[in-house]
Amino acid sequence: MKKIKLYTIFKDQNLSDALKKIHKNGKKCCFVVDKKYRLLGTLSDGDVRRRILNKSNIKKKVLKFCNKKPTYLSQSNYTMLQVKKLFSSYDNIEIIPVVNKEKVIKKVLIKNKIFSLKEKYKIKKQKIKRINTKVVIMAGGRGTRLDPITKILPKPLVPIKKKSCNRTYYGKIY
Repeated sequence: MKKIKLYTIFKDQNLSDALKKIHKNGKKCCFVVDKKYRLLGTLSDGDVRRRILNKSNIKKKVLKFCNKKPTYLSQSNYTMLQVKKLFSSYDNIEIIPVVNKEKVIKKVLIKNKIFSLKEKYKIKKQKIKRINTKVVIMAGGRGTRLDPITKILPKPLVPIKKKSCNRTYYGKIY
């Protein structure tokens, strides 16, 4: 229950309290609940910011401004595959409540704990084809930062570690 309290705010609390709760949990959202922890809605930091920009009083109750049709999962029938699909289809959802038949929050699923770093940043190993090109020097512009060297030599011929590309002719490598 301690973990659930981090993500919940009671319906009679105000927007100022919601901002503090959202800042504390770090998940950009909190769940609006009644005294029995029944899910009534969600309130995101974006919802609160919009109310402030519309000059709403931050002392107004959160129930007035929350999303009353929140996304949630039923405790009796959800799979981890469904959870992963749900998190993958909505980039802005960081947490999802799991509720029982009476809509009491029993568990909070957190996106970055569901997806391990390996799964989140899955990179397929690919073979890298080698190219026999030794060096390509991008040498556009007038070369004013390399003055006085570029008064004598064009930028592609400026020595790097005592070597210069001697096969350059008008920007083409031969």
